[in-house]
Amino acid sequence: WQGGSPQLYRACAPTAQEILRLVSKDTAGVPPRMVEDRSVDESGVDGIGLWMSQSQNPADDISCFVQPSQETIGSIEAISGQAGDRLVMLMNPQWRNVDDALDAASKQGGILGGFASFLGGKGASLKKLEELGFKDTLSIEGYVCCG
Repeated sequence: WQGGSPQLYRACAPTAQEILRLVSKDTAGVPPRMVEDRSVDESGVDGIGLWMSQSQNPADDISCFVQPSQETIGSIEAISGQAGDRLVMLMNPQWRNVDDALDAASKQGGILGGFASFLGGKGASLKKLEELGFKDTLSIEGYVCCG
């Protein structure tokens, strides 16, 4: 993606909205209102956002983080806490399925694991998501090779 994460976000956002529409409940034929919150992207340039479907009944509201990064784990934790039993989704997270050396070390725990997480390893973030009850439901990873 030539435009990086912000361009990719603009491509992902309509898909996130459509998924929210499909899994949200209509009330008397009225679809839920879609609300975007870009404040979860503190830098404003990482291509991260939060989409929420707001139904007539707040118990039916759903949240979807688009392209969350390790830096947004605090926001994910806060929204998940507020959501209670309501659905919170992560779409296209910015961490990879494969581990590099820091990722592997950060999953080990202890002093070395904590240091590896501090340096950017994803272990602490994945552990926090597991504690919050997040599960991989659908993971698709594709590669395009040119040249």
